[in-house]
Amino acid sequence: MRLRIDTFTWIIIALVLLLVVAAVVTVNLASGQPDGPAAYLTDDSPSTPVYNALVAVQQGDVARARSEFTQEALDQYEKGGYDPIANAASNYANNYASTRTRIVEITGETADEASVTIAEDNFGGGDLFERSTYTNQRVIRVVREDGRWKIANNNLFY
Repeated sequence: MRLRIDTFTWIIIALVLLLVVAAVVTVNLASGQPDGPAAYLTDDSPSTPVYNALVAVQQGDVARARSEFTQEALDQYEKGGYDPIANAASNYANNYASTRTRIVEITGETADEASVTIAEDNFGGGDLFERSTYTNQRVIRVVREDGRWKIANNNLFY
């Protein structure tokens, strides 16, 4: 006895195959790499050194990240014998959790000093109902040094 498939069943099979193909294409396009590395900012804003330091760490450019800090802040790192900037670059390269850092607001801005509030959203692993998601918020003090804004405290990378 030969199995006979009617037209309705063929339509259902075709729709399922179409959905599978669409899902595969969507996953492949969505999981691709970003268009390229994030660009450094050049504007004269208190948030510029914070953003640029984060981009430099993501790209593994420790020297560029250090250039966004005041000499006093770098001296404090050296005195402590710990390099959180290099450590942050290493951690970023080896981190499998998703992290997003947002610049929330700029407050107390004067001609030579301001505070930049950042929020770091951490999205950990787990299943649908047990994800570990949390947000840390920090205030980064920036000052003008050598005619441009620089990070003046050590709590951007801790």
